Amino acid sequence: MSSATLTYPVSGPRAYDLPLKDWLLYAFAAVYPLLMFSITFSRDSLPFWVVIGLTLVTLLEFLQTRRFWFERSFVYLFLFASAYFLLGTYNIISADSSIGLMGRTPADRAFTIDLRVLYVVLAFVVFTNSLAGASEVVFRRIFKIQVGVGAALALFGILQFVTFVFFNSQAIIDIQPTNETYGGRSYFIQRLGRDKIFRASGLFTEPSWFGFFLVPLTVKFVVGWAHGIVMGPKPVQIVLLVIYCLAIFVNFSLTAILAVAVLMIFFVLRFIWRAPGRALAVLFAGAVVAVAVILSPVGEPLMGRIGKVFALKDVSTLDRLLRAYTGFQVWVENPWLGVGPGGFALLYPRMGGWWSGNIMATPLNIWFSILADVGLAGFIPFLLFLWRILRGAVRRAKEHPLAAVYLWSVSAHLVLLTTIDIWYTEILWFELALLLCLTSGPGLRRVSQPAATAHV
Repeated sequence: MSSATLTYPVSGPRAYDLPLKDWLLYAFAAVYPLLMFSITFSRDSLPFWVVIGLTLVTLLEFLQTRRFWFERSFVYLFLFASAYFLLGTYNIISADSSIGLMGRTPADRAFTIDLRVLYVVLAFVVFTNSLAGASEVVFRRIFKIQVGVGAALALFGILQFVTFVFFNSQAIIDIQPTNETYGGRSYFIQRLGRDKIFRASGLFTEPSWFGFFLVPLTVKFVVGWAHGIVMGPKPVQIVLLVIYCLAIFVNFSLTAILAVAVLMIFFVLRFIWRAPGRALAVLFAGAVVAVAVILSPVGEPLMGRIGKVFALKDVSTLDRLLRAYTGFQVWVENPWLGVGPGGFALLYPRMGGWWSGNIMATPLNIWFSILADVGLAGFIPFLLFLWRILRGAVRRAKEHPLAAVYLWSVSAHLVLLTTIDIWYTEILWFELALLLCLTSGPGLRRVSQPAATAHV
């Protein structure tokens, strides 16, 4: 049962409803993929400025109405943030401050991470209050925008790969983002074993994070299709699915490929009896794309790298395993409060690890990152926060298709975050807010069209 302090009408307009709010939500859904990995507040971080706009609108509405939706999950989230701001920061500041890394003191690093946590917590609260009481049409439009923009970016990544590999042209890959955070180096050409391989990276200049973007996008689309939320005729649906899958494969993110395989198998097992045609269609489409990529010129080095992963000979995989092990060891030695925000980077080299960017090195695992930073004092509230949202989503998923869509999408994000811990980007918190408002929000206004045959 939701602990909301504000009750919205089940039908009719919201108690306070500025059209600008909905348009800002649509704008965020459209622009966050372009610069979603802006982990510092650079001058051209579009999602950040959209969040600022939503914050101003939310404050204006509060001043006018003195109404604010407070959900019980906020309590767990604030306890999680307090563990960073108070316990964790005090823990690292009170330690030996003379120990630095690459010119940064422990306090500098702690404050940097605290700002990230503060930003995503505030963004989550703003997202939930912006979405609270919205009609189902708003949520469906957000879904449509995400799928449409995602398809365009996935196709861009495929075109990068095709023009470079098959036509030896750099016309598209020379398009660089204006984001200051990633303007310093190029990530396009990667070495897989003895071969240099081009990895499609869309607009992000970092293939792994492009893969992180593609997997939840594909999951949203597939689950929406299975629940009758379609983007057009069946041929259009199939083309979109092929674009997403092909973009993942030419991206060469093993994390993304394995995550898709696991989620696809689980999806097929989940729906094979309820909707066998759609489940088999998804499985067949994925198999066709996989075979096509394996038989292509890049198939051999890709399969070689996958073999090295399972043989524990892949450098990237070994690095992730070492980071996870180190994060676990740091937590075991400091179980209750951790070592403070960012303290892992100071201990990682001493435990045998090294990375050229160690100034902000992390365990590359959301769970071990939180445990290493703030121990059980922050980890338990974070789990309770997720449990509160996901439990409500599981209960509503059968009756509300969009709840099922974002339940699977959030689950995909959490699976991927076991090998890359960019949990401080806005998109995870945006989709958590969508999920919370869809399942526990005050007065979600349903449309009359049956969900089983709904078109976005």
